[in-house]
Amino acid sequence: MKTNPFSYGVIVTGEDYCPRTSLEKTVRSNFLSGQNMALHGERRIGKTSLITNVAKKLPKKRLVYVDFLFVNNPMDVVERIAQAVLETANASGFLKTAMSAFSSLRPTMSFDPFNGAPTFSLTNTSDSHYTPKTIEEALQTIYSLNEKQNLVVIFDEFQDILRIPQSPEILAKMRSRIQFQSKLSYAFTGSHRSKMEQIFSNPDNPFYKSAMTIAMDPISGDDLWAFLTEKFKKSGIRAASDLRPAIEELKIEATGDIQQLCKMIWDIAAERNLKKADNSLVSPAIEAVFGIEKSGYDDIASSISPSQLKLLKGMAKMGTGNIYSNEFREGSSLISSSTITSACKGLEQRRVIYKKRNVWKIDSPFFRLWLSRI
Repeated sequence: MKTNPFSYGVIVTGEDYCPRTSLEKTVRSNFLSGQNMALHGERRIGKTSLITNVAKKLPKKRLVYVDFLFVNNPMDVVERIAQAVLETANASGFLKTAMSAFSSLRPTMSFDPFNGAPTFSLTNTSDSHYTPKTIEEALQTIYSLNEKQNLVVIFDEFQDILRIPQSPEILAKMRSRIQFQSKLSYAFTGSHRSKMEQIFSNPDNPFYKSAMTIAMDPISGDDLWAFLTEKFKKSGIRAASDLRPAIEELKIEATGDIQQLCKMIWDIAAERNLKKADNSLVSPAIEAVFGIEKSGYDDIASSISPSQLKLLKGMAKMGTGNIYSNEFREGSSLISSSTITSACKGLEQRRVIYKKRNVWKIDSPFFRLWLSRI
């Protein structure tokens, strides 16, 4: 029985992972040499998959993966660090040692009733107990465990530390501790390029030049299509020569989004018992994506301001070359530049749009295509 070979929305490994040979060598070398690095690129471009795939292949290293997405206070930060360490410890056989190291936070272990997997939580839940100083102590705990366990640490979506009111003090405490941990490698990844640059490239920030900054761009077209074509072929459905230009015309950059579209194309081809996927399947595949995502699109469109919706529709229909031009303002019915600036700020905070090399872009290419139709 044929099975769909495409994956998206998850960290991928093995045959599902599209290699980036040159970048992987750089990341591997940094991990082994103890060079901290800050890797940034847009969402769904493959940052987390790349860096975790490299980390897991390091000889005699154990990976601690911490996701900081939407952290709101010091308690969130400490709990996520502790939980990540305990998960690694449980899988690697040093759970008792790790539980003891975090004893002041009173960690507990329970089991998921559905799959039996162990889960960890901290019983000391008083907000007042968690401060920037507590985060510094958590980092020191990681370092003490590293002496015998040989760890590498990934702080994913690190820019969300800036969401916390005490972020200047938190970053200062983290930097003061990490700079002395020369035997422990840290990788800071983030999907908000400007905020990652604010942390690592702004001279006024404690993390200024504390890590090698690596900008992760989309995989080259030839490399990506060689990977996708092989995936189609192994699944028993070939990719026709006209499929690539039809998809490239949509200007989708993120690998995850392209895999999502290919997944829908494959499903339609399999349903129709086709042996070849060609450009005629792209349009129904996009409609299939809309069918899955439309409720989310409706929620965004109905919850933003009229000026924000006008801006998004204008970006979708006219492009984003110069959203302050008279042509754009007239075409999108936006009166002033200040209105556009305010709309951009609000949409960026909601992660609906992002700025790359001074050009604003709609985060989801499918949302952009949907907006162009309304």
